[in-house]
Amino acid sequence: MDLIMLIAVAWYSIVRFGVSVMNSFFPSFLPHHTEEKDLPTLSLCIPIRNEESRLASFFHDLTNSGFSGPVLFCDDNSTDSSLQLLQEFAQNRPNVAVFSSPPLPPLHFGKPMACATLSPHITTQYALFMDVDVRIKPQAFRDLIDAASNDQSDLLSVFPFQRFRFLGEELVVPLMFHLLLSHLPLRWITHQKWWRFAAANGQVLLFRTEFLQKHHLWNKVTSEIIEDIKVAQWTKRLGGKTILYFSDPRISTFMYQGSAEARQGFSKNVTHLLGGYFGAFAHLTTALIFPIALCFSHFWWWNIVFFVLGWISFMINLNRKTALVPFQSWVYYPFYLIHFYRTLFFSLWNTTRKTNTWKNRIMPG
Repeated sequence: MDLIMLIAVAWYSIVRFGVSVMNSFFPSFLPHHTEEKDLPTLSLCIPIRNEESRLASFFHDLTNSGFSGPVLFCDDNSTDSSLQLLQEFAQNRPNVAVFSSPPLPPLHFGKPMACATLSPHITTQYALFMDVDVRIKPQAFRDLIDAASNDQSDLLSVFPFQRFRFLGEELVVPLMFHLLLSHLPLRWITHQKWWRFAAANGQVLLFRTEFLQKHHLWNKVTSEIIEDIKVAQWTKRLGGKTILYFSDPRISTFMYQGSAEARQGFSKNVTHLLGGYFGAFAHLTTALIFPIALCFSHFWWWNIVFFVLGWISFMINLNRKTALVPFQSWVYYPFYLIHFYRTLFFSLWNTTRKTNTWKNRIMPG
């Protein structure tokens, strides 16, 4: 039995380490647009729910960005003053339109419903769906369009450069990069046609509008918690091309406001990111339960090897993708593990009891 556990833990650790190393050699950072040429037209599409504390700074940055294309907001049944702030901002701005999402049906989720509400109103060649906490420098709009045009992608997604205000955010947000980059080879997202090899980040999703509207992509994922990954999978299933990039500070974000929000946001997704209950329990077994059991066998010292592999993998995966310096990533790693498993247990418990909440709304499932 000890040998079986050792083989399982070794296999999982080595595969994750290998995927991390493979991804480190894949050119995954958003290219810089250098050639002067006419680019396709672009609309900004922004779903909003209970964002009154963020909207003022977003409006300021959007106004100063120089973006002159259509800006479409959709209020997702906010319970604060978000809708009023949106309507005030749209006054005397002919390129800004505000829509309201219909009441949420049972077992559906607000953000994809809001995006589905915006989709028919897009009239440009490309549509950039982005969260209100994302900041895009003026040049990056051209970089995004140029990359999508050159790649001939139907969906281009970007992980923004992550900034932090609090220690709790530093201990939670990087885990998302680590999960993705240690489980999914980025090259397969681009070059493999099987729809299971797909990933995206809902903070920045750039669609080719014709493909988006033809296939009603957002309507297909209104009952999905991880709607960004599901919409990427649907893009592939329908014959489209997906591209995933990471960004330097050209596109950045403070994803959460404080430690509690970071844990809550990660806990509502992590079970589903690992593939549901089966994937989450398989990860728990091979990455936590079996290694603990091995501590009481004569194979105990192998845990040191697996821990070091995970440590190196974590450092590789975070390189240049967050505001953390390498020393912080190195020192924090044991605390990341504690936070990760605490959050995973919390997520499994709340998902089972259907008590996951986000923005004053209980998540169905």
